[in-house]
Amino acid sequence: MIFIVTLGGLVALIFWGLTDYLLGKGGKQANAYLLNFLVQCIGVVIYLPIVLWQGIPIPIGNSLYIVAAVSALFTIAFVAAIQAFSIGPFGVATPLANSYPLVTLAVGLVFLGFNIQIPELLALLIIIAGIGMLAIDRTTFDYKKFHGSVVYLAAIAALFWGIGFALVDTVIEQYTWLNFLFLLNVFMAAFGFLYYVIVHRTTPSKADIRHTYRQYALLATVLSVIGSSAFFATAEYAGSVVVPAVIASAAPLVPSFLAHVHDKEILSPYKRIGAVVVIAGLMLLNVLQ
Repeated sequence: MIFIVTLGGLVALIFWGLTDYLLGKGGKQANAYLLNFLVQCIGVVIYLPIVLWQGIPIPIGNSLYIVAAVSALFTIAFVAAIQAFSIGPFGVATPLANSYPLVTLAVGLVFLGFNIQIPELLALLIIIAGIGMLAIDRTTFDYKKFHGSVVYLAAIAALFWGIGFALVDTVIEQYTWLNFLFLLNVFMAAFGFLYYVIVHRTTPSKADIRHTYRQYALLATVLSVIGSSAFFATAEYAGSVVVPAVIASAAPLVPSFLAHVHDKEILSPYKRIGAVVVIAGLMLLNVLQ
């Protein structure tokens, strides 16, 4: 069992990391709102035949409303993450955006009755220290430069992902992993379209859709689906998310490495240490869950 679960975590680590890198590259050449919408639509198309073939019943009730609420939060987070990754550097954007477990635990403690132990508190302090190392520089406290910066956008992604995952914890036992991912994609596609229309006050043109589709949307979606499927399937197989979550927590290292090698991205040693501290804290937090 441990081999399969470890393998699932490694697949999630690699494919989620590759997805973040491709979304960042695509966000430089295409509209982030439209890229998000197309990624969710492609995800629906990929999952739909499997769902129809298996004939999986979808629970209708209060849990479905919560999934819809989670999808709305994730849509905002996803767009902000694409924008943060596209601004870069990846070595700052990906660890910050993926620090959402800090928010999830905070929301759970305040509103959902989660309990926290001393080791978990230590892990949170480690994550906070790493975030500080990544986020604080001469421009952090300059409002004009901070608004729309990589730190600002990555923080929005972490905030909304964190709140969303806290809500996921209240309904996840009512769904299979395939059910949940399919519904998530369906709702996020709908919200993604609304988000685009609200921001741009128009619907996407066919030319924009074709352009964005070519800019990494298809490949990023396929990689994301593979990573998510491996993660949730092995977690369901093992009856626990601990091992795959601990391994997958290191996913931000993948885009950071690719950006360093392929794009010659350079970060100060201080920032790189901060990224490692955040990831180490996330892995420790997942071990303790």
